[in-house]
Amino acid sequence: MHDVTIGPKPTAVKIAEAQTTNTCSTFFGFLAIADDPLTVGPDPGSKLVGKVQVLYGFSDQKEVAVKSGVFKFARGFADLKKYSLDNKTGNAVVEYNIFFVFHY
Repeated sequence: MHDVTIGPKPTAVKIAEAQTTNTCSTFFGFLAIADDPLTVGPDPGSKLVGKVQVLYGFSDQKEVAVKSGVFKFARGFADLKKYSLDNKTGNAVVEYNIFFVFHY
């Protein structure tokens, strides 16, 4: 997943933050909405396999809600690993390992 926060075509936008977010190393209290490209590999030019459309907030919880698309009504979990992060811009590449159980 490629999370781009600055530039001519950002894929994630901050919508709110706590007064202490900028002084916290974990960005606690930061809220954003995203429409990020999901690719096979970490290179932005690698094959596009989907989109990650999400409203997310930084906290100590790991739950992620999936509300649309192919994975609607699926249950499971995702293990997220930071591939790269630019602390100055907030741009990030995150690796997702997703495990689903489908219920139809």
